[in-house]
Amino acid sequence: MRYALYNNLTVALPNLEHEFDKYNRKSLFGSSLEAAYQVFASHGRWDQAEMEKTLGPGAFYLTMIRNPLDQFQSFWDYYQQYLGSFVVGVNLPHISLTQLVQAIKEGKYLQEWFRGVMLHDLGLEKHQITDISAVQQKIDEIDKHFQLVMLAERFDESLILMKEALCLNMSDIVYIKLNSRHEDRKSKLTEESKQILEDYLYSEKMMYNHFEQKFNKKLKDFGQERMESELKLFHYALETIKVKTSSYLMFVMS
Repeated sequence: MRYALYNNLTVALPNLEHEFDKYNRKSLFGSSLEAAYQVFASHGRWDQAEMEKTLGPGAFYLTMIRNPLDQFQSFWDYYQQYLGSFVVGVNLPHISLTQLVQAIKEGKYLQEWFRGVMLHDLGLEKHQITDISAVQQKIDEIDKHFQLVMLAERFDESLILMKEALCLNMSDIVYIKLNSRHEDRKSKLTEESKQILEDYLYSEKMMYNHFEQKFNKKLKDFGQERMESELKLFHYALETIKVKTSSYLMFVMS
């Protein structure tokens, strides 16, 4: 958004909510069918045909995915007070993470919130999440249309690759880290629970493994020494903006 503002680009925004459901041009804020947009940077379900109508030919497509186990833990930390209501034989809304994983293993968990979230956002229908053929077809489709699939676990390296691909400056990608969970507050999974979830989240793990391999190939092509040098400069820029922001906040508060 900052880059779009500084470069006077038109951004596609949702009409009513803070995100799109399944994207189509009619859900754009203040849009007309003839309007030209240069940037789409919102959360929503992907529809390639509709996106091409919005951005036109030659657009650069990128997205970000996350290790499914990490995403499951994050969902759990956020929604845990509600999940017991969806487990057979549990009368309380709150259950432990271990209890939830065991319920998944025994087929007693009745809500599919955590399963196939990323694939669904990328256009796969919920009933196809366990259809390996459909999953592979979706992976191939993403591979065809997206020039860069970033990894949340390799966020800074992802930004450097994005900067290179889009010919951005370092100042275009600096950020301030907000709303991140502290390590001591993150839920822990046993090795047994991890294996159960690996099976449960197999489709998304399949997608993640594919794009992790492609990501590592891009890193290799970029060059290790070059990436280390870029990251050193980037982290210096992040620390600088953090200090400046902190000083500004202290000035405002005083």
